[in-house]
Amino acid sequence: MTQPTEPTAPDAAQRGTEAWKEAERLQRWTSGDHHDFYRLAGELDETLHALHGLAISLRSQVVQYDAHHHVFDDTRSYDPAVRLGDAARLLSLLAQALVTAERYAGEFHSTIGHIGTE
Repeated sequence: MTQPTEPTAPDAAQRGTEAWKEAERLQRWTSGDHHDFYRLAGELDETLHALHGLAISLRSQVVQYDAHHHVFDDTRSYDPAVRLGDAARLLSLLAQALVTAERYAGEFHSTIGHIGTE
């Protein structure tokens, strides 16, 4: 009997991606309901918050990666330390963009929460 493997972060991310694709597909074919708008907005806000945290975690790992691993650039024509620096900078920019996106998702969540039907 084989031992179950521990779940990995990429495995969890893949499940999340598939779930969001399914949510988009299901929502696309509905006529829309403010309760769903509100719930989805809350989930968007939480998801963006989680993605922001992931981007920060990845950045802190990327900036230290070559201190713990012998790395090379697959083109063999670019300094891997510079490539890792570029990757860390891009993760910083992504984290900043996610903060902005999360703010908009939170504002949408708050705004749509004031809508009701009679």
